[in-house]
Amino acid sequence: MWFLAFAAHSQAPAKTPLAEQTVFSAEDNATQRPVPIPKSVMQVLAKDDDVLGTLAFRRLAAEELPAEWFTASEIHLGARAKADLIIMGTGPLRSANVNTFWIFRRTPGGYDCVLRAVTHTLKVLRMRSRGDRDILLMKAAAEKSHTARLKFNGRKYELHFDKWEPIR
Repeated sequence: MWFLAFAAHSQAPAKTPLAEQTVFSAEDNATQRPVPIPKSVMQVLAKDDDVLGTLAFRRLAAEELPAEWFTASEIHLGARAKADLIIMGTGPLRSANVNTFWIFRRTPGGYDCVLRAVTHTLKVLRMRSRGDRDILLMKAAAEKSHTARLKFNGRKYELHFDKWEPIR
């Protein structure tokens, strides 16, 4: 009996590293595998209009921007060895049924913000444009649902497909 248990255990598949998170939702409070946000990225986030408004409401200076207001996940949007970042607002930056998402692309000089979107769901697709993966955004408002597909143009993500349809 011991031999059978040992044989079954030894044939168990080896654990593989967790896959990158590709779906982000306003329903989630955090990313699945959070990573620290670099200081240079926090400086860019501190200049965002909505973030500035929340800072002003809370009587905080941009230098006092709490890292806890964001959650970040690494993802490889292109074939580069270095990972890019998808950042989601948390805490006071969250809205009802939508959330703000930022995508920062890793470059030799640091990070560039290539997308800012207010949506319910952000999905990273397998299909690519100019080397980087396409993005699908989805949300619902009143009696309609909205789907938008974005493609990378070499510098940033831009709208490729935009569709509103009645919710059934």
